[in-house]
Amino acid sequence: MQRAELEKTTISIGNNNNSEKFLAEGEVIKFDGFLKLYLESTDDDDEQEQEGMLPKVNEGENLSYTTIAATQKFSRPAPRYTEASLVKKLEELGIGRPSTYAPTISTIQKRGYVVSESRDGKTRKFITVTVTKGVLQRSEKTENYGAEKKKTVSHRYRYVGN
Repeated sequence: MQRAELEKTTISIGNNNNSEKFLAEGEVIKFDGFLKLYLESTDDDDEQEQEGMLPKVNEGENLSYTTIAATQKFSRPAPRYTEASLVKKLEELGIGRPSTYAPTISTIQKRGYVVSESRDGKTRKFITVTVTKGVLQRSEKTENYGAEKKKTVSHRYRYVGN
């Protein structure tokens, strides 16, 4: 199977005195190759891709805009398993039978390999920057993250918290 061909685009938007710069990065699939068979994405990803699509631009082209906005983003870890999602994963992988799922989960909990626990979330700050009619505004906002209810957590990496 042939490699996929991707074209990476970076758009750098600066003002006349180059004191501030916005960067936008994106990729476009030029040739599917192995990606045609590699099914990792979901329908939600397609909607997110459309939202983040970069327009066609030429190098040195002047930008006409009403507002440019940039928001600081943080990566999110893969979601933890709940007992229900763990059963679903066992089914997908063909491990056990429906009659053995509950005893399997209770056994790994009794042996202390995992625990089911809830975690309080934390608050963090993030930055947004907007340019409207040549005026740059920077603001700091807060968001909650990390709150989990009844998630299955490996006892070895058990959350101690602050």
